[in-house]
Amino acid sequence: MEADPTLKNERGKLPRTKIKPWEPKEIILAVLSMKWEPGEDLRFGISHLEHIDGDNVVAEAVRVADPRWKPPAPFGRPTPWDIPVRQQCYVLAVLDPKIRNWSFWGEGIESKGADHAYDFEPFWLEPGDKAPRSGAIPEQSRCRVLYFAIGRRGAKASHGVNYFVKIRDPDGVREMPLIFDPDVPNEGNGIFP
Repeated sequence: MEADPTLKNERGKLPRTKIKPWEPKEIILAVLSMKWEPGEDLRFGISHLEHIDGDNVVAEAVRVADPRWKPPAPFGRPTPWDIPVRQQCYVLAVLDPKIRNWSFWGEGIESKGADHAYDFEPFWLEPGDKAPRSGAIPEQSRCRVLYFAIGRRGAKASHGVNYFVKIRDPDGVREMPLIFDPDVPNEGNGIFP
């Protein structure tokens, strides 16, 4: 996968405005997870990746924000956090609910690249929310669900994002903020839109 030559590794907030034309055809549900067993290395990755036809991302986000929602059984060993796309779509990122003490923080996500309009419109939900929220995630939030739109990619090009995740000690006193930097590559047959 080659990097888009027009992009630089500049960081910035994802804009709220949509790219035109905007005609999403699917939602990509990615369950972000981590695994650790005594005597093993800590592993991070996607434990479930699903392509959902349509563009009703709010309904899907509310569904997975329900505290009773359980992700499908994981597919073996987690993969890296990269999320391949083929067309305009929404990416719905869910922190694995089996891990209770982690959540998104700050803006939840940022773009890496000179043209931040390639990815846009980030929203997030607290457990049990019935509507998405925008803007910074409150400090004490337990936000585990966020989504954003993928508007444009060059042929075989990739664009990076940063996820902001924090892990809390069970006592709730200490936190460890982390930044994960997956790529969102175009694995389709050409440029979109």
